[in-house]
Amino acid sequence: MRVLVGTLFSGENEFRQCKDSLQDQVFTNWDHVVYKNLPNKKAHETLYRKFMDEAENYDLFVKLDADMVFMSEQSLSKIVGTFQNYKHLDHALLGVKDWASNSIIDGLHIFSNRATWTKNDENLFVDPSPKVPGKKFYTHNEPAPLVVHSPNPSKNQAFRFGYHRALKLLQTDRVGFSFLSSRMQFKLLSNIWHQYYIKRDVIRGIILFGADYVIRNEASPDLYSNDKETLYQIFENEYPGKQKVFNDLKKNWANWLKRYKIYLNEVGLRSVLGSALKEIPRKSLKNVYMKVSPRYI
Repeated sequence: MRVLVGTLFSGENEFRQCKDSLQDQVFTNWDHVVYKNLPNKKAHETLYRKFMDEAENYDLFVKLDADMVFMSEQSLSKIVGTFQNYKHLDHALLGVKDWASNSIIDGLHIFSNRATWTKNDENLFVDPSPKVPGKKFYTHNEPAPLVVHSPNPSKNQAFRFGYHRALKLLQTDRVGFSFLSSRMQFKLLSNIWHQYYIKRDVIRGIILFGADYVIRNEASPDLYSNDKETLYQIFENEYPGKQKVFNDLKKNWANWLKRYKIYLNEVGLRSVLGSALKEIPRKSLKNVYMKVSPRYI
């Protein structure tokens, strides 16, 4: 098999680690394409267009974000082996080890050369599921996790990450609210809070400060997507320091019920209930939690 690895770079601190971990892979039949500093939506559209244009030249396409680092030299071999074992597999979404939350989250997309993408009207949810003739495989179990996500973020990167996750939680720019998608972000941010409360580190505090800023200020998705420099300036101007951030966050984040009440108030109870009633009955348990073992393929 021949593999094309695609990376979107937007100032991530782990980019060198990402490239080094790719160079260390024992599977060597791969090429690497990197798109730098494009607006978020355009970056994804450019990468997926590249994948489709190269369908005759490669068997697999791996979307390895610039803040993802392979956990071992065998990671690509395991990806290739998974697709070789399941001949009709066209899209695998594998869980990654997220440093900030110390949990497994969705993150690593791999596609066969039969995957195709159509126009996507979303501005935040820019990783659409492509059209494929074969099977899809979503799992947090074996062979995942193969990469660690954002193990060494900068302060600006941390703020942008929290800002982004809160935008996905609120979904203010979506025509249709998705409870399952929003709930996933709430769980991630809650896990980051638990790690932050234990370790009191600056970076996790900045992630939550970014999320809290969005929730308190009804922030615009456009800054995340198209103007990261202005976003970084907001961080420089608004960040009050480590101790004040902890004290401010503790008021609303330490108590689970209070945290969930704020979440429901911000997204709207009607939106949550309406979306949940539509989505959950259509989902099997394996799809709700996206922790499928290979036997379900």
